Amino acid sequence: MARAKYKKRSDGRYLVQIQTGFDENGKQKFKNIYAKTIPELEKKINTFKYNLDRGIVVDDQNLTFKEWANNWLDTYKTNVTTRTRKRYKSIIDIQLKPLHNIKLSKLKTVNIQKTINELTTSVSLTIKILKQIIKQAMINELIFKDLMLGVSFSTQEPKKRRQLNEQEREAIEKADFSAKERTFVYLCLYAGLRRGEALALKRNDIDFKNGILHISNTVIYNDNNTPELKGTTKTLAGVRDIPITNKLESVLKEYIKTNVKGMFLFSSRNHTLVTKTSYQNMWKQIIRKMNSVSKIPINEITAHHLRHTYATDLFYAGVDIKTCQYLLGHSSIKTTLDIYTHLDSDPANVAKKIDEYYISNQSNISQ
Repeated sequence: MARAKYKKRSDGRYLVQIQTGFDENGKQKFKNIYAKTIPELEKKINTFKYNLDRGIVVDDQNLTFKEWANNWLDTYKTNVTTRTRKRYKSIIDIQLKPLHNIKLSKLKTVNIQKTINELTTSVSLTIKILKQIIKQAMINELIFKDLMLGVSFSTQEPKKRRQLNEQEREAIEKADFSAKERTFVYLCLYAGLRRGEALALKRNDIDFKNGILHISNTVIYNDNNTPELKGTTKTLAGVRDIPITNKLESVLKEYIKTNVKGMFLFSSRNHTLVTKTSYQNMWKQIIRKMNSVSKIPINEITAHHLRHTYATDLFYAGVDIKTCQYLLGHSSIKTTLDIYTHLDSDPANVAKKIDEYYISNQSNISQ
């Protein structure tokens, strides 16, 4: 009788050991590979050997969480932007530091829970990254159960972004902005552009003849100050054409005519993209000038508050939800709906709208 090629365990799985190298004492090191069937086992063996030849596989017996997390980032996150990669790396190095020296094979749910309990910033992103790291470790058979299943997360809802109030909108109209400042504010407030989309605008993105802004680029800051022009916006849905309102048109035309010398609407003295520091200084000036004409203190306003206000204006103007989604560049309609669900929750307002619809509809029937 031919000897079985692979050993079958009492739990029904097949097992094979593959040598991965030698330890510091010259002793051979092995990797255990398991599968329920021989074809599945042989597929895993081939994949393992392929990765081993390329240095992707590491010794999982002494592999620490930090080593695996960095391996995960280098191997499975090669398609993310430089900015996103740096953000992930920061989360691993700082937020997940309490887990660094724990061997992956010894990692427990309680270790993860204690780490999450101590988080004060970037909680959602940290949890998202942890889930991906643990899931990939399971796929690679470095751990054999989902350690995130027993972890409890805070149910506290994130703060909802708000639109500008009446005093803040009045301050924008009264403030003694420079042409550059007012143009930037109006692009966010009356076209709903994201900060990076506004900073990336070029002369040829503006079509006054057809009354359209062509949005297809964004500016990101990969380090503390240096700008980078990306060929796509935040999402693929961000590539869009936005109508130029009357409120925006006159400001845009005057600004381009008298202030724009190079390719970009907003640029440094040598006509290159503005640095992060330059943008921050401009925004501080915008807030300072708003405060100089406001009856109430204005502090916690960002460019995104202007964009959010544009979104709510679309709603109150009666623009349908799918058009709103397109104009805002949301890849998911849920994002658009999340903005709108709280806007008209007053029963009296809802009843008024329904009554107005019934009256209008009845008039059409009678005619």
